[in-house]
Amino acid sequence: MSRSEKKLQHKLKRHAGAIEGFSLNQEKYAAGIVTKRRPTDVFFCFIFVGYILALLGIAGYSVYTGDPKKLVAHQDGNRRFCGIDEDVKDYPKVYWTFDYGKSSATNLEEMFKTAVCVKECPKETTSGEMDCVKTKFTTCEDKMNLFATNDVLGMCIVKKPSDVPKSL
Repeated sequence: MSRSEKKLQHKLKRHAGAIEGFSLNQEKYAAGIVTKRRPTDVFFCFIFVGYILALLGIAGYSVYTGDPKKLVAHQDGNRRFCGIDEDVKDYPKVYWTFDYGKSSATNLEEMFKTAVCVKECPKETTSGEMDCVKTKFTTCEDKMNLFATNDVLGMCIVKKPSDVPKSL
């Protein structure tokens, strides 16, 4: 007897009780498809429909009372939403100045404090003033290092990271 035949015999012994008395000649299997069916999880169906309705209600309430644009908007060092909040409405893009003053960027929070809202991303690497809205951490009037950037979804991303001094 081959190994597959032994497996089959073992399964037949294990499920003998369920197999015994089963016949496709029974009335409910006569046509080939079981036609007399009934739902088995009606209670779960009501729970699921209730969950979906609650989910849609919460989503609708959130869109109605909130501001979905803030989900994807960028923030400056003062936590104002660039292009959305009133005092930065005309400045839709965010630029990181990497101006840490006397501190250094030891964590991401320090880096994000250097963000300012700008009208346009700098196109070339230079040193000078920038048209931006100052924050508690960064002033726009001082001469600062500006790096050539690309506008990526409203963020001014440095084109060549090698331009940024290693001390930053």
